Amino acid sequence: FDRAKTDNPEDISVVHEKAAAFDGLNLYGSRHLAKAFLVDMKGEVLHTWTAKSPKPPWMHMTLKKNGDLLVISKANYAAKLDWCSNVIWQRPMTAHHDIVEGPDGRIHVLTHGLAHYSFDGAQIPIMDDALEVLSPDGKLISKTRLFPLLRALVPGSRISKIRKLTGQGLPIRRLIKEGAPSDTTHGNSIHILDRSIPD
Repeated sequence: FDRAKTDNPEDISVVHEKAAAFDGLNLYGSRHLAKAFLVDMKGEVLHTWTAKSPKPPWMHMTLKKNGDLLVISKANYAAKLDWCSNVIWQRPMTAHHDIVEGPDGRIHVLTHGLAHYSFDGAQIPIMDDALEVLSPDGKLISKTRLFPLLRALVPGSRISKIRKLTGQGLPIRRLIKEGAPSDTTHGNSIHILDRSIPD
């Protein structure tokens, strides 16, 4: 599905380009609602999951084979719901963009938060993405911060700009918001590799 802005997020408009589409069911959500829809190729809604409260809205969802739904509400929480929209577990976290279940049942979630790192003796603020791994019942197993892993790939000019803006007194909240200079490792998706990678 492409994304569109609308005043009525429950409106469904479907164009089926047979040459460009695979047959099957589609999981559809709106960033305006805490709701998800299972839709066929004609746009018929076959099933709906709904949170008890319409706010905050869901940013992303993943359908499990058993009908459970993994959802994230941006910067609010990650959760697992059953087929009837009952919450199996919900975990407060600064989740964003993607939630994926691995073949071992563990759940991988992108999160972010403010961190400070030292550059040439100065501490600068970074909006640090992380990959958090949860157990199937939503408990934290591990958290890997991405900036320390990718620090060498961040251009020196970007770091200089952050240092300059920090020195000029720009509020940290403006430096670390999405798309701002300190948002250096902004991840949008998770892909679980099926093999180990040498160090």
